[in-house]
Amino acid sequence: MITDEIRTHLLTETDISDLVGNRIFAIALPQEVDFPAVTFILASNNRVNTMDGVVASSHSRIRFHVYTETYEECKVLSQAIRKKMDLLPSEVGIVSSNSFLGMNDGDLETDLDLRHRVLEFMVYFNEN
Repeated sequence: MITDEIRTHLLTETDISDLVGNRIFAIALPQEVDFPAVTFILASNNRVNTMDGVVASSHSRIRFHVYTETYEECKVLSQAIRKKMDLLPSEVGIVSSNSFLGMNDGDLETDLDLRHRVLEFMVYFNEN
């Protein structure tokens, strides 16, 4: 599945793995987790349909949530994710292209006393 490939892709980048180790999780953070950490979700998945039926192409909106203890760390980790995602089409064979949709500036999660930033990407890929 595309989400597994994206997680693996991100963890190959030392600028990311040096900060989070392997703490990149699908959908939600576990109960007991060290920070920084990242979650991601497949926010939408649209398959291309033609008059002949469904083709193997899809485009998905992937949303990342970055959680860190400091604003600077949040900024650095977010930039590392954005930079690595820019390489997705050339490093993950099924991906034809992707585009950065945007991010917020880093909210303060008061209940966790953490910085939180959201990044969104549109990823175009072949499901075969």
